[in-house]
Amino acid sequence: LFLVFLLRGPEHRGLVASAGVVFGVVPYLLSWFLVIVLMTAGAVKGCHVHCFPDWLTALFTGPIGIVISFLGIDGCARLPYVGRAVVWLLLRTHVSDNEIQSCVSEDGDDPNVIAEGSDEDSDSALE
Repeated sequence: LFLVFLLRGPEHRGLVASAGVVFGVVPYLLSWFLVIVLMTAGAVKGCHVHCFPDWLTALFTGPIGIVISFLGIDGCARLPYVGRAVVWLLLRTHVSDNEIQSCVSEDGDDPNVIAEGSDEDSDSALE
């Protein structure tokens, strides 16, 4: 994830860092806490129980965080059904719905191109 952080542009680094925390650190710490509580309570016995947090992070939450980091804000926002919610989760209230919409237009066109018949003056679009 550190390599992805270095390779992405500065506008995506907040998403990469947040994905690392949400899909890497938090699940790992929570699963370790669960293992410790279960072992202390005597509900789980065995020396291999401590492998569960590593297994969870390596097979599920880690790859999800890496994929989201590679997608970036625009790619993540384009995910069907969950894209916008994931961007909101990772970037919290720092991104408005208009900014997410500017990353993804409804028809899949480039959001930086002004459509014909828009409210903006054509002279201001050329500036």
